[in-house]
Amino acid sequence: MKKISVVHVKEQGIKLIGPPAMKLAEAEGLTGHKKAISLRLGEG
Repeated sequence: MKKISVVHVKEQGIKLIGPPAMKLAEAEGLTGHKKAISLRLGEG
């Protein structure tokens, strides 16, 4: 069985970690993850 982690982040936190997380997601080819972060940042 695969373990899944759920993380709760406040608005201030997503503003801080969102941009580098999007770069990491893009580098790893995780376009869905990048889009999800973008939507949470209000960019999508």
